[in-house]
Amino acid sequence: MRRPPSRVHFIRAVGLGVALSGCAGGLFGGSSVRNHYYRLDVPDPGGGAEGARFAGVVLFGTLDASGPVASRNLVYWDATTPHELHRRAHHLWLAPTPLMVRDVLAGCLGSSGIAEAVVTPGYRVRGNYLVSGRMGQFEQRFDASPSIVVELELALVRVADRSLLLLKTYREEAPLPAGDSSVDAVVRGFQHAVAEVCRRFVGDMATVAGKDRAAVSGARPKER
Repeated sequence: MRRPPSRVHFIRAVGLGVALSGCAGGLFGGSSVRNHYYRLDVPDPGGGAEGARFAGVVLFGTLDASGPVASRNLVYWDATTPHELHRRAHHLWLAPTPLMVRDVLAGCLGSSGIAEAVVTPGYRVRGNYLVSGRMGQFEQRFDASPSIVVELELALVRVADRSLLLLKTYREEAPLPAGDSSVDAVVRGFQHAVAEVCRRFVGDMATVAGKDRAAVSGARPKER
């Protein structure tokens, strides 16, 4: 008398059948959706910190965000559903949006020479100054004038005495080319808007460094 096949053998058989059906679908015209990934490449804003710099290390902490803005998906708003945000299902940034934007802004500050060093928490270095903030908007807008909208609230605190040196909301809109709704155009729009935020933020940081005597190391004398 033969024994009935075990449950383990049955599960293996089902798994093999599913795998083979997937392969057959790929070979014989079945469709599979792949993800697309995008970088946020922002050019160096340059300048902005000549003659005024912070004495010590600036630690760029976290950017808070919620909902779709906190994800990796490209987000859009449509005027036909004005109370709803949407995510592009298979179009993703390389990292979660708040982390990606934080790293871009930290890079802008570092290349500007605004401080002795600009670091992010991954370096496990104590900062003399702390930058943090919140992402309000980071979206493509479909309406009569399609555009990209980026809105960030950024704050600078002196760690030694917890003094608030800067608190400002930065909002940038980048119009999208007429008739071009491609994802590439959308990504370029995000890059342009974030580049403008970088430029303005570096300029404001330089102004704060120049006004705050305790934060400024002053112009260093040239070596002879």
